[in-house]
Amino acid sequence: MRNFIDCWQFLFTNGGKPLVGKIEFCEANTTSLKTIYDVDGQELDNPIYVDGVTDYQVMLEGDYTARFYEYIGDGIMVGDTAPEHWKLFKTELLKGESETTVIEDGAII
Repeated sequence: MRNFIDCWQFLFTNGGKPLVGKIEFCEANTTSLKTIYDVDGQELDNPIYVDGVTDYQVMLEGDYTARFYEYIGDGIMVGDTAPEHWKLFKTELLKGESETTVIEDGAII
């Protein structure tokens, strides 16, 4: 497994605001959710919710497509399933051969 993100690392939208939203981890090139793990190898809920930072160190195994959503609703974001409350702003293919996914200035490179 490899590290995707540490729980203390800030994430930002394309507009430079801290990301308030969620990240879905899917099978590569699909929208089917794939299992993610914490640093101890325990399964985490997918998607993870982000309020500038995550609550978890997320570990990945294999290839994934990460889908970053900004919350644009006006209620409680965790568990909100209304599609109109979420704005997809980035999709990133994460290949399994790297040891870690590097995030610089909130952007995955």
